[in-house]
Amino acid sequence: MTVQQTDFEAGIGRRLASPRTVKTDTVWTEHLFFTGYMMAALLVIFVGFAPSFYLRGLVPSAAPLAPLRIDTIVHGVLASLFMLAFPLQAMLAATGRIRAHVALGKWAFACGAALVPMAYVVGAQAYHAIRPVPFPREMLEGLVALPLFGSLALGLTLWLAWRRRFDGPAHKRLMVALACQLADPAIFRLPISPLDPMGLLVIQAIMLATLAPLWIWDVATRGRIHRWTLIGSLIFMGEVVARTLVMPASAWATLVHALPLYGQP
Repeated sequence: MTVQQTDFEAGIGRRLASPRTVKTDTVWTEHLFFTGYMMAALLVIFVGFAPSFYLRGLVPSAAPLAPLRIDTIVHGVLASLFMLAFPLQAMLAATGRIRAHVALGKWAFACGAALVPMAYVVGAQAYHAIRPVPFPREMLEGLVALPLFGSLALGLTLWLAWRRRFDGPAHKRLMVALACQLADPAIFRLPISPLDPMGLLVIQAIMLATLAPLWIWDVATRGRIHRWTLIGSLIFMGEVVARTLVMPASAWATLVHALPLYGQP
């Protein structure tokens, strides 16, 4: 049995000129893979932020919790709405509800775009709330300012995903890269490894490993890595490598201290 699989124009879902014929089981296997991928990322984010946000007060936290600020709450709500849209969007596309997929996508991208400046603000507030820990002060300041790198990577990947929204294979791979980026801070909060220089390297290697299922899927189904899997992965990898190299540098701490909202009032 076969079905007609076509790309679609946003908002109207009309068929393009050259439909492709594919096997039904292949189509549904792909839908299940990407929907499951998004749900797994959502679960990681929930578990990572459960002690400090989602189940605050109900689940013990490994570290003392600062009071929740309004900017933190807004950021958490925006990120939650954005991530909840991921598996829902995958299911809407899988069931052919294209108009609903497009309409929800516009709201989801608005939430994602708002996350970029909110991450900057939340990072600045965390920077001023640094508490004494066994880290060199300069390294700690660099560590707290890591959301700056995440904001840049998120903004770039989000823009590319929006630009490629009519290209189904490219769009969903970029959205997976986005989900992995958003799972990054949640993984950092999991009790995986000690927060020392070597432990940070281990944690960041685990963060990058969240892309591995997408690479394996591409090789298994296409025989090679999809171009947009590579681009999305390089953005995330570039962010991780850049922050790892820059974080311990005294020049980075000085630069962050001079940024708006980060500089001491």
